[in-house]
Amino acid sequence: LMLSLTSCHDFTNCQEVNGGQGVFVIDDQMYINGSAQISLYHNGELIKQNKDVFTKYQGEVSHLGALSGNDRYLFVPAEAFDGNDSINKQVGIYDRHTLKQVKAFPLAKQSGQQECSALAYDDRDHSLYLTQWRDTNSSFYLYHYDLNGQYLGKRKIPPLKWIQGLTVYKNDF
Repeated sequence: LMLSLTSCHDFTNCQEVNGGQGVFVIDDQMYINGSAQISLYHNGELIKQNKDVFTKYQGEVSHLGALSGNDRYLFVPAEAFDGNDSINKQVGIYDRHTLKQVKAFPLAKQSGQQECSALAYDDRDHSLYLTQWRDTNSSFYLYHYDLNGQYLGKRKIPPLKWIQGLTVYKNDF
């Protein structure tokens, strides 16, 4: 992934970073994750990296989706694949400062979500909204969870395909 680490508007000063799944920026720190690592950058410099990211999940997990966070934690969707089928879908919660995993919770089977590509933290109600990448009927929803893993329902969105990222900005997605 090539990314400008100095300005959102100046792409003449880009450099390669570790990852390519998701980017979360808070204060002057940038968190970037790949499918099996989380990295912390400050002023364009790699400060910390966690390559041992699958420590607190229940069962097999081998792939991270696009992350989000708040002032204390990083929230990362995770899953494993059985052929083309996503299995063991969960959300991992990591300490933002150490990048170590704190806990994880499974996604609710009753939600109908077939896969998990990204999530967004909503600071209005301290909850998470998850997306799906696949081109199926379940990709027409955002799946809503509290930070303890309680499924709160789903929100219909316009028919979009292959959603890889999501953010909440000024009370909107």
